Amino acid sequence: MCPSVANDWALEELGPRAFEQLAVALAMKVISPDIDVYGSGKDGGREATYHGTIDWPHIGDATVGPAQAWTAFTVLQAKQRERLMSPASDLSWLKKQIRGELEDWSAGKRSRLPNNLMFVTNVRLSADDNVGGIDQLKKFIKSAALNCSSWPQTQCTG
Repeated sequence: MCPSVANDWALEELGPRAFEQLAVALAMKVISPDIDVYGSGKDGGREATYHGTIDWPHIGDATVGPAQAWTAFTVLQAKQRERLMSPASDLSWLKKQIRGELEDWSAGKRSRLPNNLMFVTNVRLSADDNVGGIDQLKKFIKSAALNCSSWPQTQCTG
C-alpha cells in the first residue's frame, strides 16, 4: 500500500501542482527513486517516467499494483478532480480522462507510447465486488493495448 496518511485527507484540496508532486513522491517511494520527473507545462502527458522493471508482486504487501511485474517504459500520470461528486460521476470523469490520454497516444499526439501506464487519482472508487468503481475501472483499463493500472484515492491514503 502507499505510505499512510490520514484516511480522511481531502486530496482535492491540494492544488493541481501539489497533487502532481504527491503522485511523484509516492512513485519515488513505491517504484524507485530513479524515476524521471517532469515539471509543469507541455510534458507530453507525463508527470514521471521509469525505464526498467517494476516488480509489483514483491513491493510492500503486494497490494499496490498489478499482479505481474512491469518491464520497459512506464509513464505515471496524475488525475485530480477538483470537485468530487458521487462515486458514479467521479468514475465517469476518470474514465473520460483515461480515454482521452489513450486516444492521444493512439493518434500519435504524444512522442512515445509507453509499455505501462499508471494513473494516480484523488477519485474515491467503491469496492463493491464486481460492480464497484475499482472493478469497473480495472475492466475499463484492461481493454487498453498496454499495461495500465491506477492508484485511486483509497490506495494513496491507506
